[in-house]
Amino acid sequence: MTFDDEVIHFEALTKATAHAGFPSFLKKTTKQAITISVPTLSCWLCSITIKKSLKQVEGVKRVSVSYKDKEARVIFDTEITNVDALSKATTNAGYPSFVKKEEKKKE
Repeated sequence: MTFDDEVIHFEALTKATAHAGFPSFLKKTTKQAITISVPTLSCWLCSITIKKSLKQVEGVKRVSVSYKDKEARVIFDTEITNVDALSKATTNAGYPSFVKKEEKKKE
């Protein structure tokens, strides 16, 4: 099971599953947060297209796109995908991009 630790804490999830008779454990994954610059992002519809293309990449957990800043923030599982796949997704959608900022996050 995957869960969003910003919505529910692991301790609460563990208590609930144990109470239901199903003990659980945490499988650690490595998430990476990046900001992708998309210089050709020129309208709100472009934002939707970019978000859809990134969300289709397996391993992507969360995407937010800023038309104003011409960038996308992506959180993804590094065990499943990588930065090159994300850049390829936006390029294939017609919006070449490059990584602006990277930050690794271990869970």
